[in-house]
Amino acid sequence: MNQDQEHLRLLSIFHYVMAGFACLLPLFSLIYIGMGIMMLSGKMPSSTPSAAHGDLIGGYVFVGVGSLFFLMGVVGAILNFLAGRALAKRERRTLCLVVAGLNCLHMPLGTLLGVFTFIVLGRPSVQALFNPVQSAPTAGAWPHPGPGYPPGSSPFSGPHP
Repeated sequence: MNQDQEHLRLLSIFHYVMAGFACLLPLFSLIYIGMGIMMLSGKMPSSTPSAAHGDLIGGYVFVGVGSLFFLMGVVGAILNFLAGRALAKRERRTLCLVVAGLNCLHMPLGTLLGVFTFIVLGRPSVQALFNPVQSAPTAGAWPHPGPGYPPGSSPFSGPHP
C-alpha cells in the first residue's frame, strides 16, 4: 500500500506540472489572436487593394483558431490541476481517468503521464484507496429510499379524466 500511495503522490505532482505546461498553449495562441486583430484592423499591410477582403477572412480565421486554442489550453490546464488535486485526495477516479486519456494526446510527456496514470489507477489496491469502505449511516442521515414503485405504476398514474 505504501508504494501505491507514493505512486499517487508522484502522479499528483506530475499532473500539476502538466497543468503548468498546459498554461503555455494559451500564451502561444495569443500570437494568433494578435495577428488576426492586426489583419482585421488594417494594421497589417496587404500587397493589393483587392486582398483586403481576403485579409478580413484571414483575420477572422486567425482570431477564431487562436481563441479555440486559448480555450482548449485553459480547459486542459484546469482539468490537469483538478486531476492532480483529486489524486492527492484519493477521490474522483473517473475524472483522473478522463484527464489521463486527454493527456495521451499531448506527445510525448502527456502520453507518458496518461499511460502511467492508467496503469496505476487500474490496480485493484489503488481502486480500494479511491473507494473506502462506507460506514454505517449516522443518526440524522437521510434514510435509504425504498424499492420504488412497481413497474408500470407511479404516483402520477391513475384514472385519467
